[in-house]
Amino acid sequence: AQAPAAPARAGADVPWMTAADYERKKARQASAAPTVPATTAVTGKVEVNPESEFYQGFVRFTVTVTNGMNVPAGRTQVILDYNEDILRLQRIEPKNLRAAGSRVLLGDLKPGDTRQLTYYLDPQICTESLVDGVVQYKLPDGKPKAINMRPMKAEVVCPLFFTKEVASSALLK
Repeated sequence: AQAPAAPARAGADVPWMTAADYERKKARQASAAPTVPATTAVTGKVEVNPESEFYQGFVRFTVTVTNGMNVPAGRTQVILDYNEDILRLQRIEPKNLRAAGSRVLLGDLKPGDTRQLTYYLDPQICTESLVDGVVQYKLPDGKPKAINMRPMKAEVVCPLFFTKEVASSALLK
């Protein structure tokens, strides 16, 4: 025996959403979206500059995103791609950014704005691995755009140990 389906409401995204909830959702989305007249031609581009270094036992991967366009880049987010068997995400700075795993929401970037975030990746083994990612954003008309980051090599070289006393994992960090 199946449960009866909820009656469909005209224009509702979710069958259990009331008409009043749906209208509030539409108003919220309309007020949150940056508005630019449809006749505005988009010039310039969003630029991404990744940098990588070995820092205090971590692979520190810094991503700088600059909006070089004449319009806002809405809902900008950075998604880092790395081998999770080799590198483990330790933390992301600044801490006030919303993150889910390696996906970080930077928010709306006004024309000329620059935002920077830093991933701290904890190496699990001594080897090298490629780290890359993508920056996604939306134009004011709602079109999604994406820019692939240039792949960077994360190389972790471990010291050679000669005695058991020197081979302490606490000395690695």
